[in-house]
Amino acid sequence: MAASAKIIDLRKLLAERFPHPAVTTATRLFTGLPFLDQPTGGGLPRGAITALISPRTSAGSASLIQALIHGAYRDNYFVALIDGRDSFDPCGLDNFSLVEVVPAACLVLTRYEMVGSAQLKLVLENSWNLETLEKQDAISQLRIVVKRSHAKSVVN
Repeated sequence: MAASAKIIDLRKLLAERFPHPAVTTATRLFTGLPFLDQPTGGGLPRGAITALISPRTSAGSASLIQALIHGAYRDNYFVALIDGRDSFDPCGLDNFSLVEVVPAACLVLTRYEMVGSAQLKLVLENSWNLETLEKQDAISQLRIVVKRSHAKSVVN
C-alpha cells in the first residue's frame, strides 16, 4: 500500500514539474482556410492520412502546405509532411518546429492518387503562373476537389 501511494505522489510531482499541453478530443484539425475547412467538415482529419494530389506543376501545393504549416504552428498541432518527390522546401518557413507533444495530422504530397488508406484526398486543379504568385491573396484562388471514401465535393 505504501508503494502505491509513493507512485501516485511521484506521478503528481512529475505532472506539476513537466506539464503537457491539454489533449484535444477534436476529430478535425482546423486549418484556418475557409475554402478547405468548410467542405472537409472542419479541417484535416486528426490522426489520419490526408493525400494532397497535385497532378499539374505550379498548382499551388507549396503555398497550401506553407499555409497548413503556419496554421499548425499557430494552433499548436503537428502536421507530418511526406514529400515523395522532394519538391517542397521548408527553408522559407519561420518557426518550423518538429518536436512537440500535440495532436497530429499526416499530409502526403503526390502527383497521383496513390495513397489508398487516405481518409481525405485533396486534388488541386489549378495551373498557376508568375502573375498568380504575385497576387497577395493567391492562396484564396486555389481550386480543390475534396474526395472522401463516400462523398466528393468541389471547392472553388
